[in-house]
Amino acid sequence: MAWDRFAYTLNNPLKFSDPSGHGPVCEGSYYGCTRKQYFNVSLINGSLQNWKWAIKAQFGISLRDGTDYDKTIDNNDGTKTTTHYKGRQWDLVNARIAGTALATTASIQIGVRSTKGSTLSLYYHPSGAGHYSGWTSGANIDFYTSTVIPNQNFYHEYGHLIDNMSSNLYSQSLGANAHYASNTKTYLWGGNGIDNINIEKVLYSTTLRDPNWDSGAVYAVQHPSDDPIEQWADVYANLVVDNIKDKDLLEYLHGGPHP
Repeated sequence: MAWDRFAYTLNNPLKFSDPSGHGPVCEGSYYGCTRKQYFNVSLINGSLQNWKWAIKAQFGISLRDGTDYDKTIDNNDGTKTTTHYKGRQWDLVNARIAGTALATTASIQIGVRSTKGSTLSLYYHPSGAGHYSGWTSGANIDFYTSTVIPNQNFYHEYGHLIDNMSSNLYSQSLGANAHYASNTKTYLWGGNGIDNINIEKVLYSTTLRDPNWDSGAVYAVQHPSDDPIEQWADVYANLVVDNIKDKDLLEYLHGGPHP
Protein backbone atom coordinates (compact mmCIF):
# COMPACT_ATOMS: atom_id res chain seq x y z
CA MET A 1 0.00 0.00 0.00
CA ALA A 2 2.91 2.34 0.67
CA TRP A 3 3.86 2.11 -3.01
CA ASP A 4 0.34 2.08 -4.47
CA ARG A 5 -2.03 3.99 -2.22
CA PHE A 6 -5.09 3.44 -4.44
CA ALA A 7 -4.66 -0.29 -5.07
CA TYR A 8 -7.66 -0.98 -2.83
CA THR A 9 -9.88 0.75 -5.44
CA LEU A 10 -8.16 -0.78 -8.50
CA ASN A 11 -6.37 2.58 -8.87
CA ASN A 12 -9.65 4.34 -9.64
CA PRO A 13 -10.86 6.01 -6.41
CA LEU A 14 -13.38 8.16 -8.30
CA LYS A 15 -15.23 5.08 -9.55
CA PHE A 16 -14.66 2.52 -6.79
CA SER A 17 -14.71 2.35 -3.01
CA ASP A 18 -13.95 -0.37 -0.48
CA PRO A 19 -16.38 0.06 2.42
CA SER A 20 -15.93 -3.50 3.71
CA GLY A 21 -12.14 -3.64 3.42
CA HIS A 22 -12.45 -6.90 1.45
CA GLY A 23 -12.49 -5.63 -2.13
CA PRO A 24 -13.50 -2.77 -4.44
CA VAL A 25 -17.10 -2.08 -5.37
CA CYS A 26 -18.51 0.19 -8.03
CA GLU A 27 -20.14 3.41 -6.89
CA GLY A 28 -23.60 2.92 -8.38
CA SER A 29 -25.77 -0.02 -9.39
CA TYR A 30 -24.42 -3.55 -9.62
CA TYR A 31 -24.27 -3.36 -13.41
CA GLY A 32 -23.57 0.37 -13.46
CA CYS A 33 -19.88 -0.09 -14.31
CA THR A 34 -18.96 -1.37 -17.73
CA ARG A 35 -16.80 -4.41 -18.38
CA LYS A 36 -14.22 -2.12 -19.95
CA GLN A 37 -13.85 -0.09 -16.77
CA TYR A 38 -13.24 -3.22 -14.71
CA PHE A 39 -11.11 -5.28 -17.02
CA ASN A 40 -8.95 -2.55 -18.51
CA VAL A 41 -7.91 -1.69 -14.98
CA SER A 42 -7.23 -5.32 -14.22
CA LEU A 43 -5.08 -5.69 -17.31
CA ILE A 44 -3.00 -2.65 -16.37
CA ASN A 45 -2.61 -3.75 -12.76
CA GLY A 46 -2.53 -7.41 -13.67
CA SER A 47 -2.30 -9.09 -10.29
CA LEU A 48 -4.23 -12.22 -9.43
CA GLN A 49 -6.06 -10.43 -6.63
CA ASN A 50 -7.17 -7.64 -8.98
CA TRP A 51 -8.64 -10.17 -11.38
CA LYS A 52 -10.49 -11.88 -8.53
CA TRP A 53 -11.84 -8.54 -7.32
CA ALA A 54 -12.90 -7.49 -10.80
CA ILE A 55 -14.71 -10.77 -11.51
CA LYS A 56 -16.49 -10.62 -8.16
CA ALA A 57 -17.43 -6.96 -8.58
CA GLN A 58 -18.63 -7.24 -12.17
CA PHE A 59 -20.33 -10.64 -12.20
CA GLY A 60 -20.77 -11.60 -8.54
CA ILE A 61 -18.74 -14.76 -9.22
CA SER A 62 -16.01 -15.99 -6.87
CA LEU A 63 -12.83 -17.83 -7.87
CA ARG A 64 -12.29 -20.56 -5.28
CA ASP A 65 -9.19 -22.71 -4.91
CA GLY A 66 -9.99 -26.41 -5.31
CA THR A 67 -9.34 -28.83 -2.45
CA ASP A 68 -8.25 -32.46 -2.75
CA TYR A 69 -10.96 -35.13 -2.84
CA ASP A 70 -11.52 -38.73 -3.92
CA LYS A 71 -14.36 -39.90 -6.14
CA THR A 72 -15.44 -43.54 -6.31
CA ILE A 73 -17.58 -44.90 -9.15
CA ASP A 74 -19.27 -48.27 -9.52
CA ASN A 75 -18.10 -50.11 -12.64
CA ASN A 76 -21.28 -52.23 -12.73
CA ASP A 77 -19.21 -55.40 -12.73
CA GLY A 78 -18.74 -55.84 -8.99
CA THR A 79 -15.70 -53.54 -8.88
CA LYS A 80 -15.22 -49.89 -8.07
CA THR A 81 -12.68 -47.29 -9.20
CA THR A 82 -11.46 -44.45 -7.02
CA THR A 83 -9.84 -41.38 -8.59
CA HIS A 84 -7.96 -38.77 -6.62
CA TYR A 85 -8.50 -35.16 -7.64
CA LYS A 86 -5.90 -32.66 -6.52
CA GLY A 87 -7.02 -29.10 -5.90
CA ARG A 88 -5.27 -26.13 -7.50
CA GLN A 89 -4.87 -22.54 -6.47
CA TRP A 90 -6.02 -20.02 -9.02
CA ASP A 91 -3.11 -18.49 -10.90
CA LEU A 92 -2.91 -15.27 -12.89
CA VAL A 93 -3.14 -16.92 -16.32
CA ASN A 94 -6.31 -18.89 -15.55
CA ALA A 95 -7.90 -15.98 -13.69
CA ARG A 96 -7.28 -13.79 -16.73
CA ILE A 97 -8.81 -16.46 -19.00
CA ALA A 98 -11.88 -16.70 -16.74
CA GLY A 99 -12.32 -12.93 -16.49
CA THR A 100 -11.91 -12.35 -20.22
CA ALA A 101 -14.28 -15.22 -21.02
CA LEU A 102 -16.92 -13.84 -18.64
CA ALA A 103 -16.63 -10.41 -20.25
CA THR A 104 -17.14 -12.06 -23.64
CA THR A 105 -20.21 -14.01 -22.52
CA ALA A 106 -21.74 -10.84 -21.09
CA SER A 107 -21.76 -9.28 -24.55
CA ILE A 108 -24.52 -11.63 -25.77
CA GLN A 109 -26.76 -10.82 -22.78
CA ILE A 110 -28.05 -14.33 -22.06
CA GLY A 111 -28.26 -15.42 -18.43
CA VAL A 112 -25.47 -13.17 -17.11
CA ARG A 113 -27.43 -11.76 -14.19
CA SER A 114 -28.63 -15.20 -13.10
CA THR A 115 -25.12 -16.44 -12.29
CA LYS A 116 -24.46 -13.94 -9.50
CA GLY A 117 -23.34 -15.81 -6.38
CA SER A 118 -21.74 -18.68 -8.33
CA THR A 119 -18.23 -20.05 -7.78
CA LEU A 120 -15.52 -21.31 -10.12
CA SER A 121 -13.10 -23.90 -8.70
CA LEU A 122 -9.83 -25.19 -10.16
CA TYR A 123 -8.31 -28.70 -10.02
CA TYR A 124 -5.47 -30.58 -11.64
CA HIS A 125 -6.62 -33.06 -14.26
CA PRO A 126 -5.80 -36.60 -13.06
CA SER A 127 -4.49 -37.55 -16.52
CA GLY A 128 -1.95 -34.74 -16.57
CA ALA A 129 -1.01 -32.25 -19.27
CA GLY A 130 -2.95 -32.29 -22.53
CA HIS A 131 -6.22 -33.18 -20.83
CA TYR A 132 -9.05 -31.02 -19.53
CA SER A 133 -12.64 -31.33 -18.43
CA GLY A 134 -15.30 -29.47 -16.53
CA TRP A 135 -18.20 -30.29 -14.25
CA THR A 136 -21.04 -27.95 -13.40
CA SER A 137 -23.26 -28.69 -10.42
CA GLY A 138 -25.78 -26.21 -9.08
CA ALA A 139 -24.09 -22.84 -8.85
CA ASN A 140 -20.52 -24.13 -9.08
CA ILE A 141 -18.22 -25.01 -11.97
CA ASP A 142 -15.19 -27.26 -11.38
CA PHE A 143 -12.46 -26.96 -14.01
CA TYR A 144 -9.91 -29.77 -14.33
CA THR A 145 -6.68 -28.93 -16.13
CA SER A 146 -2.99 -29.23 -15.38
CA THR A 147 -2.24 -26.18 -17.54
CA VAL A 148 -4.96 -23.72 -18.59
CA ILE A 149 -8.73 -23.71 -19.15
CA PRO A 150 -9.54 -23.80 -22.88
CA ASN A 151 -11.92 -21.01 -23.85
CA GLN A 152 -14.48 -23.34 -25.44
CA ASN A 153 -14.55 -25.51 -22.32
CA PHE A 154 -15.19 -22.41 -20.22
CA TYR A 155 -18.07 -21.29 -22.45
CA HIS A 156 -19.56 -24.81 -22.47
CA GLU A 157 -19.56 -25.09 -18.69
CA TYR A 158 -20.84 -21.53 -18.30
CA GLY A 159 -23.73 -22.52 -20.58
CA HIS A 160 -24.50 -25.31 -18.10
CA LEU A 161 -24.33 -22.80 -15.24
CA ILE A 162 -26.83 -20.48 -16.94
CA ASP A 163 -29.12 -23.45 -17.58
CA ASN A 164 -28.84 -24.66 -13.97
CA MET A 165 -29.66 -21.23 -12.58
CA SER A 166 -32.77 -21.04 -14.78
CA SER A 167 -34.05 -24.48 -13.64
CA ASN A 168 -33.06 -25.90 -17.07
CA LEU A 169 -35.29 -23.50 -18.98
CA TYR A 170 -32.78 -23.15 -21.80
CA SER A 171 -32.13 -26.84 -22.42
CA GLN A 172 -35.82 -27.72 -22.10
CA SER A 173 -36.73 -25.04 -24.60
CA LEU A 174 -34.01 -26.16 -27.01
CA GLY A 175 -35.21 -29.76 -26.77
CA ALA A 176 -38.80 -28.69 -27.41
CA ASN A 177 -37.78 -26.72 -30.49
CA ALA A 178 -35.90 -29.42 -32.38
CA HIS A 179 -35.23 -28.39 -35.96
CA TYR A 180 -35.90 -31.02 -38.63
CA ALA A 181 -34.41 -30.63 -42.11
CA SER A 182 -37.02 -32.26 -44.34
CA ASN A 183 -34.78 -32.19 -47.41
CA THR A 184 -32.12 -34.35 -45.75
CA LYS A 185 -34.44 -35.99 -43.21
CA THR A 186 -32.07 -35.24 -40.35
CA TYR A 187 -32.25 -33.22 -37.17
CA LEU A 188 -29.93 -30.22 -37.12
CA TRP A 189 -30.22 -29.42 -33.42
CA GLY A 190 -32.37 -30.00 -30.36
CA GLY A 191 -34.69 -32.84 -29.56
CA ASN A 192 -34.66 -35.07 -26.49
CA GLY A 193 -32.95 -38.32 -27.43
CA ILE A 194 -33.40 -37.68 -31.16
CA ASP A 195 -29.86 -37.16 -32.40
CA ASN A 196 -26.65 -35.23 -31.85
CA ILE A 197 -26.20 -31.72 -33.20
CA ASN A 198 -25.46 -31.89 -36.93
CA ILE A 199 -22.11 -30.17 -36.55
CA GLU A 200 -21.23 -29.85 -40.24
CA LYS A 201 -24.54 -28.17 -41.12
CA VAL A 202 -24.96 -26.02 -38.00
CA LEU A 203 -21.43 -24.72 -37.38
CA TYR A 204 -18.89 -22.90 -39.50
CA SER A 205 -15.97 -24.85 -38.07
CA THR A 206 -15.59 -28.09 -36.10
CA THR A 207 -12.38 -26.89 -34.42
CA LEU A 208 -11.53 -23.48 -33.01
CA ARG A 209 -8.22 -21.74 -32.50
CA ASP A 210 -7.26 -21.28 -28.86
CA PRO A 211 -3.89 -19.59 -28.32
CA ASN A 212 -3.95 -20.50 -24.63
CA TRP A 213 -4.31 -24.25 -25.14
CA ASP A 214 -1.33 -26.55 -25.68
CA SER A 215 -2.23 -27.71 -29.19
CA GLY A 216 -3.53 -24.31 -30.27
CA ALA A 217 -7.00 -25.65 -31.17
CA VAL A 218 -9.99 -27.27 -29.45
CA TYR A 219 -13.18 -28.95 -30.62
CA ALA A 220 -16.09 -26.59 -31.18
CA VAL A 221 -18.49 -29.18 -29.69
CA GLN A 222 -17.21 -30.18 -26.27
CA HIS A 223 -19.72 -32.91 -25.47
CA PRO A 224 -21.48 -34.54 -28.48
CA SER A 225 -24.77 -35.87 -27.17
CA ASP A 226 -28.47 -36.31 -27.91
CA ASP A 227 -29.21 -34.84 -24.48
CA PRO A 228 -30.58 -31.27 -24.80
CA ILE A 229 -28.69 -30.30 -21.62
CA GLU A 230 -25.36 -30.98 -23.35
CA GLN A 231 -26.64 -29.67 -26.66
CA TRP A 232 -27.59 -26.37 -25.05
CA ALA A 233 -24.12 -25.98 -23.50
CA ASP A 234 -22.46 -26.56 -26.88
CA VAL A 235 -24.91 -24.33 -28.75
CA TYR A 236 -24.30 -21.57 -26.21
CA ALA A 237 -20.51 -21.95 -26.44
CA ASN A 238 -20.61 -21.64 -30.21
CA LEU A 239 -22.95 -18.69 -30.05
CA VAL A 240 -20.42 -16.86 -27.87
CA VAL A 241 -17.62 -17.39 -30.41
CA ASP A 242 -19.85 -16.62 -33.41
CA ASN A 243 -19.47 -20.11 -34.89
CA ILE A 244 -23.13 -20.82 -35.72
CA LYS A 245 -24.16 -20.59 -39.38
CA ASP A 246 -27.65 -22.10 -39.23
CA LYS A 247 -30.01 -19.13 -39.56
CA ASP A 248 -32.95 -20.89 -37.91
CA LEU A 249 -30.87 -21.68 -34.85
CA LEU A 250 -29.58 -18.12 -34.63
CA GLU A 251 -33.12 -16.78 -34.93
CA TYR A 252 -34.26 -19.09 -32.16
CA LEU A 253 -31.36 -18.13 -29.87
CA HIS A 254 -31.89 -14.40 -30.29
CA GLY A 255 -35.62 -14.71 -29.77
CA GLY A 256 -35.68 -17.60 -27.30
CA PRO A 257 -36.20 -17.67 -23.52
CA HIS A 258 -34.27 -14.98 -21.64
CA PRO A 259 -35.16 -15.17 -17.94
